[in-house]
Amino acid sequence: PAGSSVRILPAVAGLEVIPKKAAAAVLKAGGAGAGDRSAALPTATSQPELTTKEAKALGVREVMSTFTTTFSAGDAPRVHNISLIAAAVHGSLVRPGQVFSMNAATGQRTAAKGYRTAHVIQNGEIVDGLGGGVCQAGTTMFNTAFFAGLPVPERRNHSLHISHYPMGRDATLNWPGTDLKFRNDSPYGIYITSRATPSTLTFTFWSTSRGYKVTSSTSAARNFRAPPTRYKDDPTLPKGEEVVDEPGSSGFDVTVSRTVTKG
Repeated sequence: PAGSSVRILPAVAGLEVIPKKAAAAVLKAGGAGAGDRSAALPTATSQPELTTKEAKALGVREVMSTFTTTFSAGDAPRVHNISLIAAAVHGSLVRPGQVFSMNAATGQRTAAKGYRTAHVIQNGEIVDGLGGGVCQAGTTMFNTAFFAGLPVPERRNHSLHISHYPMGRDATLNWPGTDLKFRNDSPYGIYITSRATPSTLTFTFWSTSRGYKVTSSTSAARNFRAPPTRYKDDPTLPKGEEVVDEPGSSGFDVTVSRTVTKG
C-alpha cells in the first residue's frame, strides 16, 4: 500500500540457504588450510506464500478502516515499545474467516526482543512492567476493527479509566491470557499496515469495501462507586500510623453501542 492505493507485485520464486549443508560447507572451508577458503552456500528454490492470482483474488485494494490514537512523547521507553509492536503487526494478512490475535501477532513481549520497562496497569494500579505501551496498540487495533464493522470475539477493558483513550473503547493486553481478537467475516483478505511516531499510532486495514456504515454512541458515565481500600504493611512507619499511598479514583459503568448498516 502507498497513499490510498495498493499495488500487487508479481510473484517470484526465491532462494533459501539450506542451513545444515551450509554449515558443513563453511566448516570444511574453514579447515582447508592455506589457499581457497571460500564455500558455496547450498540453496533450494522457495515458492512465494501467494501466487499473483491468489493475491489478486484476496481483493486487497482500498482502505477499509483506519484509526489513530495519541500519547505523550515524553515517556521514551513506552514510545519505544509502541514502535516495536507497530513493526510486529505491520504487514499482517488476515484471510477470509480467519481470527486475528494481537498476542499471536506480536508474540510475548520480552527484553530479548528489545522491549523496555515502562508504566503498566496491574490490578487497578500503575506500576512498572516490561512492555508498557502494548495497551495503546490494543486500543488502537480494537477501534480500527470496531469501525470496520468486524466482529470482535475477545476484548477486555482496563481495570483503571484512562482519559486519553476513547471512552468505553479501550482494550488491554497481557501475555498470554488477555488478548484482543477480531474475525474477518468478509470474503476478502484484510492487510494491516501500521505507522508509529513519537506521539501517535495508526493502524489501517486494506481490503474491499462492503459498503458498511458504522456509527457508535456512548452513554454518560453512571453508577459511580468508591474504590475499595487496600491495606499494606509498611515496617518503616511508626506503629499505628497510616499513610495514603494512592487516593484511588471512582469506578463507573459506561455503555458503547455500535450500529453497522448496509444500504
